[in-house]
Amino acid sequence: MTMTCRKLFGFRLHGGLEPLVDLINDSENSANKKLLAAVTGALWKVSSDEENVERLIDLGLVPTLIRLLLENSDALDDLQFNPLKISVLTNVVGALSEAAKQQKNRELIQNEQGLAPLIKLIATNHPDLLVNVSAALGECAKDKAILAEIHRLDGVRLVWSLLKHPSDRVSKTNKSCS
Repeated sequence: MTMTCRKLFGFRLHGGLEPLVDLINDSENSANKKLLAAVTGALWKVSSDEENVERLIDLGLVPTLIRLLLENSDALDDLQFNPLKISVLTNVVGALSEAAKQQKNRELIQNEQGLAPLIKLIATNHPDLLVNVSAALGECAKDKAILAEIHRLDGVRLVWSLLKHPSDRVSKTNKSCS
């Protein structure tokens, strides 16, 4: 077991996931973007472990992430000038992309209306966020019914347009999704 795997396992073993989910579920914390950025960043990192994802699903994380996605992606004009909101969204979408590796989470993202705000974020110009949006939509698109909905929402065309993005990281991520 690598050091990273031991850390991720230890984090779950010692009850570290529950307080993170509690923090983002607490409505009193919704205005504290600095805290949300830190907590969602930690959730994104621990979501790289499949067993952590299973526990996070049990704790209701995916609907919470979609709620945060909806709350923080509402005004794209405001978003461009709010680095903390960008950090929150980058981390939320990163965690969703990890969760979407499992079919049941792809379906949750679709059923909880998470596809439209993901597609809307393609209009931003933040490379880290765009990389995560592309990864999340790429995972969701593995399901044919969800791919059809992404197509209906014009997401395929918008993702395709990112192939010309000036950031190599963004265009490479999109090439792997195409």
